[in-house]
Amino acid sequence: RRRHDGYGKARVAADLRSRGIETTVVDTVMQEWNPDDDVERALAVARKHTTALDSADPALRDRARRRLAGMLQRRGFAGDTVRTVLVRLVTDLDHED
Repeated sequence: RRRHDGYGKARVAADLRSRGIETTVVDTVMQEWNPDDDVERALAVARKHTTALDSADPALRDRARRRLAGMLQRRGFAGDTVRTVLVRLVTDLDHED
């Protein structure tokens, strides 16, 4: 469990399958996966990589957003989760100003 803290559902499922765990077992475990936990997990990962999101330069902000989205997707987070995280991070940064 601890090993998968920074990863989303898809990445964890793939990791378990690659370790030889039967697909039916992985599918059963993944049915119990809470999507809300994914958002919190993704937020924790993303908060470590938000330095350029509050840049005054719009080009830098857009690039940082794209890079962050790609990193979260590679970690197995779903597109909806990534969008939610990006919106929350930008909203949080706007409220800090």
